Amino acid sequence: MAVINSTIKSSGGDYTSLAAWESDTQGDLVTAGNIEQAECFGFQDTTAVAVAGSTTDASNYRRIYAAAGAEAQSPYDTGGTAYNLDPSASVNTLIMNEAFLRVERIQARLNSGANGSRQTVGHSAGAAQLGMRCVGVHAVAEDGGNGTRFAFRALNRIQIDFINCIGECNDVSAGSGCFTSDQRDPQLGVTYYCTARGAAADAGFDAPVTYDTGMTVKNCLSFGPATGFTGTFVAASDFNAADDTTSPGGNSTDSISDPFVSSTDSHLASGSDVEGEGQDLSSDTDFAVSDDFDGVARDGSTPDVGAFEFVGAVAVVVMQPLIPA
Repeated sequence: MAVINSTIKSSGGDYTSLAAWESDTQGDLVTAGNIEQAECFGFQDTTAVAVAGSTTDASNYRRIYAAAGAEAQSPYDTGGTAYNLDPSASVNTLIMNEAFLRVERIQARLNSGANGSRQTVGHSAGAAQLGMRCVGVHAVAEDGGNGTRFAFRALNRIQIDFINCIGECNDVSAGSGCFTSDQRDPQLGVTYYCTARGAAADAGFDAPVTYDTGMTVKNCLSFGPATGFTGTFVAASDFNAADDTTSPGGNSTDSISDPFVSSTDSHLASGSDVEGEGQDLSSDTDFAVSDDFDGVARDGSTPDVGAFEFVGAVAVVVMQPLIPA
């Protein structure tokens, strides 16, 4: 197996856009025995991307990830430190339609503009695609006028796991939301440790169940959208939290106060209602998770709910020299 790593930079890299890398690396990765990687450095990439067309399996696939120092941030970074997939046009930003595709720790934005249904990250139609995942991704969907907008969307016959992601939806049109998932069994993806926020008219987490048994959510947090959780959720869903009374699971926390550091920063404030209210998922059989959005280790017994584990201030102890009496 060969791992082929390409750099995505505004200048001086292998490619100047993720879209150019996507087009150039399509192929039969199974026969070639390759993993094609896009290492994304800090800049605003203004070309939307649809990843599709390669032959892949669980060992040979394409991976998009942020370079060290260019990882997604909260608040959402627009200064060039993080890799920011942010087309100026109002188009689907990152379409995932290729089995086993991995997207890790990047930022993506869907801008205001034309009407019509749009999503920042994910997919809503097409052939069955298995084994896709989004880990530590920060996606924002701005108000789109009369069209519905989604930060993350996984519908129809595709499977996407959403882990440690932040979904912000600021669209007030009916039906818009942060995480919308209606995946067909046995291709159900899971949604763990995700944070939904913004002024979405619909929900933080929406499981419309057109096709199957519902959405699996564990340790997920909604604050701000009109409804926290709506639809049908798999029975295993639990240890969630919302600012209303819709959190699925007998161990979930409802009617929470604002848990965040600020209106733009999704890190948890000290003493928030979701601190220590999660379930340890480090041995979960569907997707084991032991760290947070920033790579901070989760508490091994009572982790926090949402994308972030609270990290308190570190006490500084100043040792004074002994003075003889």
